[in-house]
Amino acid sequence: MFFDREEAFRATLSDAVVAAPKDLDPMGALICAFGSVQGLLEANRPVTEPRRAVIAQTPALQERVLTKTAGLIEALAEALRRRGVEKGVATLAAQVGMAAFGYAASAWFADPSSGLDAHLARAFDALQALSSPTRGVDRERP
Repeated sequence: MFFDREEAFRATLSDAVVAAPKDLDPMGALICAFGSVQGLLEANRPVTEPRRAVIAQTPALQERVLTKTAGLIEALAEALRRRGVEKGVATLAAQVGMAAFGYAASAWFADPSSGLDAHLARAFDALQALSSPTRGVDRERP
């Protein structure tokens, strides 16, 4: 009941990654895919909000969410590999992209006045800022 639509969600996201414009890099393909499910997430919000509250108070359900998220990350990585992305890079991109998506979704639940797309844009902009090269950092040191 709590996770009834997870398989369809996974398939929709995976298909959207594969179908994303070919000129997009891996993160761009993920942003495109996450944006494609905005309508679905917004339509399900009345059900999702109470579900999130129950999950937040139930350790067994939290563990189940982690398992489902790991499966979603693997599906996204596989979709990126189908786009020609190297296996390790595809996995890294899927992990980081899913973290940014989770951050955006949490922000959207906290502040629905901005659409999910706005929260996605802010999350991926923040991610890009975090990954920008820093001057004066010695990259040779562990």
